[in-house]
Amino acid sequence: MESNTETYITAFSGMQRWFHKHIIHFMVLFFITGLPVFSTNFSFLASMFSAPHDAISFAGAGGPALGETPADRLAGGLQVARILHRVTALFFVMTALPFCLTMLAFVRRWKIWPEQSWGPRALFRGLGELWTTYVRLEHGRFGKFNTGQKGFAWLMILAVAAITGSGMVLMFRDLFSQAFQEQARFVHAVSFVFISLLLPVHIYLSLIPMNRHGLRAIFRDGLMSADAVREHHPLWYEELKREGRL
Repeated sequence: MESNTETYITAFSGMQRWFHKHIIHFMVLFFITGLPVFSTNFSFLASMFSAPHDAISFAGAGGPALGETPADRLAGGLQVARILHRVTALFFVMTALPFCLTMLAFVRRWKIWPEQSWGPRALFRGLGELWTTYVRLEHGRFGKFNTGQKGFAWLMILAVAAITGSGMVLMFRDLFSQAFQEQARFVHAVSFVFISLLLPVHIYLSLIPMNRHGLRAIFRDGLMSADAVREHHPLWYEELKREGRL
């Protein structure tokens, strides 16, 4: 499209922007409700959830529970956290399903595939472009996403699939053996740690100046100017020209 003689490219569809915004909400809720279950180091979050548990217990019993110890209140908070965690997971799956089905319909158009070739040489060339971009602060030759962003996308796809699948096993644990539940719990915890390490890096790199045009697009109307595409994503720009979209 064009506006004020400047050409704009649709970088992110409405579905992509919708899911990206909502997954932020889900991640915040997952962290708040999952951390107290994950480790006793985050018991203060369980204490926070003990307030609604106390309110429910108060209403049900007609008054405060007698002889309730801090450990009892902590256990009640953990119970509330688990319930909220599962409810959040169900809403996440309901949100992710239409997004995944839409994306799978256009799997060949995903920009997280190699633009030119596969293999070690292409990988090292892509890593060299990362050095050019983030260390030398010059413009590298890559497509819509650089090698690091593509790697992040694939790692997140695998981690989210693993944490979702293992979470479903734990939610319906009565259908599975104790040994399988333990394996699912291990996968769930490892995936959680992995995502916890990836997200801060993703947030930091999205905020640096050279990536802010993409950040504005994903949170606004999904559009990037052709000048920004040509300057920051030359391979993608050349592809758009070949396809007659410029």
